[in-house]
Amino acid sequence: MLIELLTKTVEEIRLFAGFFYTWIFMFSLIFQIIGLQIPNQDYSTTDYKELDIYTAYFLYTYRNSVGDIYAPVTSFWLSRIEHMPETRISVSMIMAIIWLFWLANQFFVLIVLLNFLIAIISESYEAVMAESIIHKYVHKIEMNRAHRLFTNSVFGSKNLEC
Repeated sequence: MLIELLTKTVEEIRLFAGFFYTWIFMFSLIFQIIGLQIPNQDYSTTDYKELDIYTAYFLYTYRNSVGDIYAPVTSFWLSRIEHMPETRISVSMIMAIIWLFWLANQFFVLIVLLNFLIAIISESYEAVMAESIIHKYVHKIEMNRAHRLFTNSVFGSKNLEC
């Protein structure tokens, strides 16, 4: 029954996984385009030191999506305000956009998609449990048939059909 539950869940989760990884890929590109920095972008101490920048952004977005949440780093934009005060308004808007996209991604992935995943797994569990009664009776029928065949072969056949 456990194997059946796992196979049914994996079958039903394929479409969800495709959408989930497409969403993460899309937002990792958006984060890179709008200038969000990966926390600890000093590549000698970060988890991503051996990876190219695209993979690092993908993993950063994935980790945020599964609950290992890091707030967006905007030090590049803050230093720009310090060096060029006349860009304060446009940089503030860019930082607001960064936070808006980050919050939208967190909300959609953590609240909507993970609840959808829980619903898919629950539905698979209910379907397997509903079929477990049928499997239980089929197994009992097979055991009765095997017992009848055994007793007929040991004690003589009485032409009973199985």
